[in-house]
Amino acid sequence: MNGDITFTTNLGIRYGHSKDDTYQESDVGIQHLSIASKKQHLWSGILGGKVALAPQKIAEGFSVTSALQASVEHYFNDNSKKLNAKVKWKDREVNDTIALPKQPKVAYNIGASVLTEKDNVSVLLEYNCHLQKKYQSHQGFVMTIMDPR
Repeated sequence: MNGDITFTTNLGIRYGHSKDDTYQESDVGIQHLSIASKKQHLWSGILGGKVALAPQKIAEGFSVTSALQASVEHYFNDNSKKLNAKVKWKDREVNDTIALPKQPKVAYNIGASVLTEKDNVSVLLEYNCHLQKKYQSHQGFVMTIMDPR
């Protein structure tokens, strides 16, 4: 764009793998619970962008750069997972297969960042909100960089 604003696009594919081991509760009163292990492989495509303002000089050797980012994520996996559970209570045993909710097809990421620089020290503050149907997660971090010149 012009010299005051920078627009950067991003396009990517993300792969994720998660695995939960078997869970068992026993000797807790008169009931026993057993949950089978499960694992999941996730593939998604991401399209988004970042708008950054030009660094603003606040004082001698001190500058601030702010940015906003947003992206849309499409999940390619569509299969629903099932989980086997077993409950023992007194002398009775119940086995059941529980269908886990389907992964939503689309998610949105919205975030902002501020980079401050003074001489050879940079501090980056970043926040991101991941929205997915009724679920949301928040992430943030602070990173300090010292350039030994």
